[in-house]
Amino acid sequence: MSTPTIPRPQILGAGPGGAAPPERGAAPRRRPRRAGGIPRGMRRAVALSLLPGLALFGTFFLAPFAVMTATAFADWSGLHLDWTGLDNYRRLLGDPVFFKALGNTVFYAAASVLVQVPLGVAVGMLLALRPPAGRRSAPSSSSRS
Repeated sequence: MSTPTIPRPQILGAGPGGAAPPERGAAPRRRPRRAGGIPRGMRRAVALSLLPGLALFGTFFLAPFAVMTATAFADWSGLHLDWTGLDNYRRLLGDPVFFKALGNTVFYAAASVLVQVPLGVAVGMLLALRPPAGRRSAPSSSSRS
């Protein structure tokens, strides 16, 4: 004995895939465009406009960063580079002057932030205040004799 098949319910007006068929005379559906996508004709212009910024970023950030990273693990006398590995950092962590300098740096950074931020907010709030209605903010030069 075979089991009877139960027909799948279909949405009224839907085709075999479940989607509604396109109306007669309607344009074919286009795929939705990605948000923020660059149109085909603009890709070359966008790439060319990014080149100067990328060149500057590579010249003034990436290249110095690579040199700094290489010299951090080496003994560089200015003429030749001798690889030392982590020996520079072992020496640094064993030096008491380093920790004194680190403490001074943290102190001055925290002090400057704790002074400059409230001071900047206070000045900004003072500048945002409106003068009273009957008072001018600055005397004009033509009214004085």
